[in-house]
Amino acid sequence: QGPGKRTLLIVFIVLSIVSILFSIARTAWFGMFATGIVMTYLYAGKKRIFFLTVAVLVSGCLLAYHFIPLVRDRVNTIYTDIVVYSTTGGDAYSSLGDRFLMWKAAMKMFSTNPLFGIGTGDYVAAIQTYVSAGLLPARMSGYNQPHNMYLFSLATNGILGLGALLFIFYSIFSLTRTLKDIAPVQRQLYFLATAVAVHYLVAGLTDSLFNIFILRLSFAFIMGICIRRY
Repeated sequence: QGPGKRTLLIVFIVLSIVSILFSIARTAWFGMFATGIVMTYLYAGKKRIFFLTVAVLVSGCLLAYHFIPLVRDRVNTIYTDIVVYSTTGGDAYSSLGDRFLMWKAAMKMFSTNPLFGIGTGDYVAAIQTYVSAGLLPARMSGYNQPHNMYLFSLATNGILGLGALLFIFYSIFSLTRTLKDIAPVQRQLYFLATAVAVHYLVAGLTDSLFNIFILRLSFAFIMGICIRRY
């Protein structure tokens, strides 16, 4: 409750944001951008603040694209990846192209057992089966998840698995949606929990975040601190 703990929380948030901004992962950048917009929409008291925040974020992205070669190169790669995939049908490697192939494979797995999926831990075995049958390029055997946490849940655990995944986030938002009549520090922790949950929901569109140990551990650690019950 003291100023030292509040300062520690602020430092943690700032360092987390800086770490994401210095990442070369487009998923992290997009997640931060979307999280900023969503959190401002949820908690800004006035529409003017929301639109001002959106303008600042968009301007920051445009400036980063114009002045930072790494950002410009990573963004331009999106277009080239799509071109490579559309012209070769996925035979040639591209980051997005391989994701498209993995997403199609995940949906194929899901279609074999929509309710329960193919089973936890069987994704790699299913991919190897598809590769052996000539349905996927051999390089796809090197991926242990489809780079989409929603499709990964559907493929391995079906509709029930996806429902369980979404219920985790529903439970978080149900607890943190009310910021009134609580202590200031707890309000800040709820805000942090909501921001992290939103970021995972967005970033999960292009990666299976809970299949990565450090991200799974970080999520559990942050939520355990922010939404614990006394």
